[in-house]
Amino acid sequence: VENPNKYTPSVEKGPERQVKLPLDTTNQLGSEALEWLAKYDINQSERIKYRFLWSPEKKQLIFPLFDKSQELLAYQARNFSESSKSKYFTQGKIHEMLYFCGKQAPALILVEDLISAIKIARIGWAMPLFGSEASTPLLMRLKDHCRSVIVWLDSDKWKNSHDIVKRSQSIGLPAMSVFTNLDPKEYSDEKIKYFLTN
Repeated sequence: VENPNKYTPSVEKGPERQVKLPLDTTNQLGSEALEWLAKYDINQSERIKYRFLWSPEKKQLIFPLFDKSQELLAYQARNFSESSKSKYFTQGKIHEMLYFCGKQAPALILVEDLISAIKIARIGWAMPLFGSEASTPLLMRLKDHCRSVIVWLDSDKWKNSHDIVKRSQSIGLPAMSVFTNLDPKEYSDEKIKYFLTN
């Protein structure tokens, strides 16, 4: 299976940071996960390419991140259990990783979540932040890979987007932001292309 990581994420490794998937993890996704992904038009080939996994016991849709040697570095899981206290669960130093989706281009589009990155990757080059923050060290590393960044976060994270753009520009990496009422993954391919080219 093709690994969407074009570059090896930079992450400290050691026994104390070992990341392990739930013991019951399978590539047979549960109905809850399939219905949720269908809402955003994520197809089977994309589910396979990005190696989505499922934990029946925890009711988690798992997004694993591997390096070039296929070592699991981190993962983020979308919780579907009614008893879950949060929407997402994360293991590993996922916020320090460069996880590129799509074909490399001069401008890299930074989004909050992997589903948004996958949809944008159909027409451009994207990277999920797995949240709404991008540290200055991470932005410095991005300068080696792209000429500019476009920050497209959820509408309620406008201040975060502005901050990322401002800090990116301060280190010499051109940046701009896109503001929409909905999260990028909520839009069709046509709408995404429109927002990025107008």
